[in-house]
Amino acid sequence: MQGAVSDADGLPATGVWATLVPSPPRRSQHRLYKAQTTDQYGHFDLRGVAPGEYTLFSWDEVEGGAWEDPDFLKPLEKKGEKLALQEGDAKSVNLTTIKASNAEEQKP
Repeated sequence: MQGAVSDADGLPATGVWATLVPSPPRRSQHRLYKAQTTDQYGHFDLRGVAPGEYTLFSWDEVEGGAWEDPDFLKPLEKKGEKLALQEGDAKSVNLTTIKASNAEEQKP
């Protein structure tokens, strides 16, 4: 799984998290989460992903590991990119960052 992240202006988002979150029934399995910061071109490359259903997110600012908190993710579910990965799949996805201020405002 690879891709690129851009900001709201369409510019490469450097040094932001690209995070692959497993579907809700599998979120207690922490080994299924994959995360990497983007390079100077906004690119990321997530390897060793187990087959299954995921949602891919990127935030302009987020504390590492926040995505493992169900309360943090709940209001943001629809802002991620849903993916189904099979054994041997190679996917490429382009994302736009989610504004951290929006994430904070949506917390209960």
